[in-house]
Amino acid sequence: MGFTPHPSDPFYDLMKPPDDETRAQKTARLKREAEEQRRSNAIDKQIKEDSARIQREKVALMKVLLLGPESGKAHHVAIVMRLMDSSS
Repeated sequence: MGFTPHPSDPFYDLMKPPDDETRAQKTARLKREAEEQRRSNAIDKQIKEDSARIQREKVALMKVLLLGPESGKAHHVAIVMRLMDSSS
């Protein structure tokens, strides 16, 4: 279940289990690695959820710059606000 590094990986020697590992040590190591993988997956899931939420918030944010003479700006803003409220 755990990650098995390839011999060409520069961290291969650091990540491989010791040659004299007992069954009990191997069981404990595999259990620890499974828990670390579960925790890593939970963090990855939270990052994806946060990214999606931030993206939705960015889409929801709309800035409107109205240029020109003073007349009609408030009317257009009111129409846009009404349209945004009705689409929610």
